[in-house]
Amino acid sequence: MSILVLAEDRHYEPVQVITRRAGPARVRVFSMRGNRVEKLAGWVLAFYSRYARFVALKDLESYEESIIRERFQEALKRVEAELGSASPDVRLVIARRAVESWLLADPDAIEVVIGCKLGSRIRRSLERPEQIDKPKGLLAHLARRGGRIYNPGLSARIAAYLDLDLARRRAPSLNDFLKAIAQGGQ
Repeated sequence: MSILVLAEDRHYEPVQVITRRAGPARVRVFSMRGNRVEKLAGWVLAFYSRYARFVALKDLESYEESIIRERFQEALKRVEAELGSASPDVRLVIARRAVESWLLADPDAIEVVIGCKLGSRIRRSLERPEQIDKPKGLLAHLARRGGRIYNPGLSARIAAYLDLDLARRRAPSLNDFLKAIAQGGQ
């Protein structure tokens, strides 16, 4: 089964690395510029003949979850109106706060990439990364401590070292995402 993941442009690189490491062979990650879930209908209508499943990955940095879910339902209605029973499997996964929460779930991966040790207090705060109000800001702060600049390349390098089992336990939305891209995904 072919799966297309639509990730926001600033999350494209780490999501691509996580997807590749998770193992599903026929999953492609495209960058869906901006945070407008309504664009999903256009993507599905343009590519429904090539993909059996679409996974839209959104974060909570710009909109509340209820608004994202409402707009997702509107996009689904548009797809169903156009395609009827031929509509593919379309799923929404919301990264709690942001994809950076997933990266914060593994302090060891952060230490390897930024090159500095994290204290026990910071490590404890990372046990529930989806509870962190501004995960991108924290990751940028930790990167600066290690003399690095936070950017998509740095986040992709952290994703490359991420212990996916640990991260999916600590960040339930990552677990939801990995299930959504699994070939027989629920």
